[in-house]
Amino acid sequence: MNQTCIRPDSSIRFDGAIKTASPSTSPFPVAGTLSWKLELQQPDMPWREGERRTLSSDGLLPGCQELPDGKRFIYTRLGETAPFRNLSMHVEIRQQGKELCFSATVHNQDAEWTIRSFTFPVVDGICTGNASLLWPNGLGQRFDDLSRFGRQKLCYPGGSATMPWFALAEKDRGLYIGSHDPRQSARNIEAVFAPDSRTLSVSVSHLPFCSPDTSWTSPEFIIASYEGNWQTAARIYRSWFDTVARTLPPSGWAQHSSGWLLGVLKQQNGDVMWDYRTGIDRLCNIAGKHGLDTLGLFGWAHGGHDYLYPEYVPDPLMGGKQELMDALARARQRGIRTVLYANGVIMDTSTDFYRFQGNDAILLQENREAAVSSIRKFHSSTPVTFAQACPGAERWRTQMLALAEQANALGSDGILYDQIGVYGPSCCFATNHRHSSPAEAYTQERASMIREIAATLRTRNSEFIVMTEGIQDTLLDGISYVHGWGCGFASAGARHHMFGGDDTFPALFRTSFPELPMIQRHSNPVIDRHQANYATVHGLRHELETRYQADLRYLEMGQKPGVDDYADCAYYPPDTELMQRTDPESARNYLRLLITFESRYKTFLRLGMFVGDEGFTCDNPCLVANAYAAGRHLAVCVWNPTDKQQSCRLTVSGHELTECAAPETPVEDKNSPLPAESIRLYCFHNRADEN
Repeated sequence: MNQTCIRPDSSIRFDGAIKTASPSTSPFPVAGTLSWKLELQQPDMPWREGERRTLSSDGLLPGCQELPDGKRFIYTRLGETAPFRNLSMHVEIRQQGKELCFSATVHNQDAEWTIRSFTFPVVDGICTGNASLLWPNGLGQRFDDLSRFGRQKLCYPGGSATMPWFALAEKDRGLYIGSHDPRQSARNIEAVFAPDSRTLSVSVSHLPFCSPDTSWTSPEFIIASYEGNWQTAARIYRSWFDTVARTLPPSGWAQHSSGWLLGVLKQQNGDVMWDYRTGIDRLCNIAGKHGLDTLGLFGWAHGGHDYLYPEYVPDPLMGGKQELMDALARARQRGIRTVLYANGVIMDTSTDFYRFQGNDAILLQENREAAVSSIRKFHSSTPVTFAQACPGAERWRTQMLALAEQANALGSDGILYDQIGVYGPSCCFATNHRHSSPAEAYTQERASMIREIAATLRTRNSEFIVMTEGIQDTLLDGISYVHGWGCGFASAGARHHMFGGDDTFPALFRTSFPELPMIQRHSNPVIDRHQANYATVHGLRHELETRYQADLRYLEMGQKPGVDDYADCAYYPPDTELMQRTDPESARNYLRLLITFESRYKTFLRLGMFVGDEGFTCDNPCLVANAYAAGRHLAVCVWNPTDKQQSCRLTVSGHELTECAAPETPVEDKNSPLPAESIRLYCFHNRADEN
């Protein structure tokens, strides 16, 4: 470490610029000031929340101790009055290879106060240079203009904070910034860009709930200057992740899946669109015509969609249990997989489950009240009220496992737990749950619930899978397929902003965890070429959704919606403008051609390793291109998202082009321009295999 010192204002200044292997590449600056702050709280009373007090490092002068690889700054007492005089801590900055590592340990010797939150480190003055900022919101975002980034926060883990790291990336160097916690605990990572100085401030807030007479050590916070492209940063995180966690081996049928047709059989208001007797068969017909090989069956139980959770009983109105089992068996015989829906987070407060067992299953807020929300699907209906569940509650875990076992017994190929991958790290203050601290409810306990359900069901049926809506890396040892939610699951500008978002960069998560099959999010009964091609080039599986009666008429009869068809819909109606301007038959034929093309080249596009924009160069910035590796061979999928034809020249060192193909027509000339809104695949053979 070059320089670390205590400044006159008591802040800690560090400068850890690390020399790179290549003399032609200068290191990315690793320098800034370090501080911290904590919050203490007295015990809650039945009538009020416990008093809180805060303290920061401002004005506190630590002692300094030299370490073999860094320095330790020691605060023997954090104040002269209670409770701060009963607290002590030390902060360490160590250099480990090319990484600067920050950690802190706090000791709480007070008999009454709990250390509720601890913000460490607070790092100011990180130079950004001309770098882009890569941010793990959903599948990822890339901010080439940091003024667009401004101030943002990752509430990890959750669908909007899928990994606890980010990076500043220039062409051949960058800065990796990550929080490495083997327990994958709750934390907020906040970054603020200062446009005047072009510097970044970063803080990490933890919820240790460090009780009296205990100590707590923060997870390591890493700042590393790296040499190479941005994928180097992804490899830093994945290398660490693989030492503390694991991912499930790819599931056979999910790995080969082309995508799904999400069908709501019965709506919240009782409106039945697809019954068991013929409706599931008709959904299979629609899926097959589009090339989709999986059905996601929502609203399949007696309550319909978003009503009477977590009670899921085969509905006599739709045909009853045996008709449902027969329909699922017929789908399997046709080569269509089925996944049954269950909400993994909320329970309807009108159900017997909530009335008689909810007290043992709900998440309790700090005021000991339930966390209540509502969903209103139709203007003509009253909202349905839900209470949030706690994954650390044994009663909830038992119910979720029972639903998976029921899905398997009915003949389904998997279960989807809706919203479980979306929610952030909600705290639960119940004292009779599995979590040892409130912050573990939607971190360790959520992950363990999914992991245990998946492991149990694999002993019953090795092909049965667990899916979640949304993704976060704490769930990767339990899930086999992802129902998309969040930034990057659709292209920028998608009508439902939560599924697209601005500055989308899905390669960030796809490169970090390329083995996990994920479905794009497209909440419409028709998909245009743009969104279909977006999914293909980024290695996402395809989706159509049918939720309302007008969707049914569009899919089965080609009837485009009128002005009043969705007038009563109060909850995410489809994109009627898209439906109006898109010919259903043309869209269906193109999606089927595209999926057939993906199946023909599945060695790369489904079974290969997504490597993003690494390993090749493309001469046209108007094109989007990603590479897929299969053994020592490489295929580059290129998408022209513009409305004009575009030239394309690819360079792949050490490889020879062996094939050039497109979904619709043969490619006679590999150097010919890509037509507007089209896909092309370039397959390369590694010349080293010839030696």
